[in-house]
Amino acid sequence: MAKAILTALALCLLGCACPAPVCADNAMPRAYSKSETAGLRIAARPTARIRQGIFAYSNKQETSLVLGATGVPAYVASASGSRRGFYIMSVFNGGNWRRMNLQPGDLLISVDNQVITSGAQADSVLKGMTTGNRNVVFCRLDDDGRPQFTTSKASISAVEITPVANSDRLRPISHQSGQHESIEALESYAIELVNADRARNGNLPPVKSNATLNKLARDYAQYLVDHKIFAHVDDQGRDPAVRARQHGVNAGIYENLAFQQYGWGNERQMINASEKSMINEPEGQHNHRSNILGAERQYIGVGVATDGHELMLVHEFTNTDP
Repeated sequence: MAKAILTALALCLLGCACPAPVCADNAMPRAYSKSETAGLRIAARPTARIRQGIFAYSNKQETSLVLGATGVPAYVASASGSRRGFYIMSVFNGGNWRRMNLQPGDLLISVDNQVITSGAQADSVLKGMTTGNRNVVFCRLDDDGRPQFTTSKASISAVEITPVANSDRLRPISHQSGQHESIEALESYAIELVNADRARNGNLPPVKSNATLNKLARDYAQYLVDHKIFAHVDDQGRDPAVRARQHGVNAGIYENLAFQQYGWGNERQMINASEKSMINEPEGQHNHRSNILGAERQYIGVGVATDGHELMLVHEFTNTDP
């Protein structure tokens, strides 16, 4: 596979919140209870919030080989109105995204006044352009989460990048050594990181690994990889509480999601980067950090899955014995 490099890792959380830069901000201030889940199916919501003020029309990722990026159709809501575009979730080594000054977490809106709302549309528009400077409009959230619209000049290339297929289910932990590390070892490492952060922040007691929660987390991590989605509600409309009950878990569930793409480090480094990003979120908010550092959290399940292109990490927390 082309060495797809995600310049900013993707995170998502339910049971509390979901931050940026790639998938983000589905704010849910608590876990779902059994009685509450019936009305929370995905069909009840036409769009899902990715980040503060940015909403996806679909959780199906699309790829533009001319742009050199994957993303989802989305729109941004601001004081001046809403604008549709193509939300950049990850980028490859080649393509036009760098020329256009884009990065993961940006919403590409238009090129020379031609609105772009999908990967296929990006390919069609960019392929039809001759060489020369083009006006690119995109939206990027500032540090306070406010949408900032930018117009830049870019010299567009109509050439597609060519990903190289790779059938490995798990890339080597070192691309030079060719050695492999088991999924179980990576999941144990992720739990070690969670408990190390709990010890460093208030000397909180460690959360205990639970076999049922581990299976719940691993099954969903693999599902996300296999179905190429990144969301707390799956393609069948099952939210975390529904999936938990199907695995025999009756306690309230708190879920963190994160993924990164290969090309910059080994699996442990990728998991460590995900943990650091979550624990560095603002204090006093419902977010990944509050899930990890919740004093009432007692049990954890961790799932890791990979298709050789991206690595998915899932945390499942409960406050009581599952």
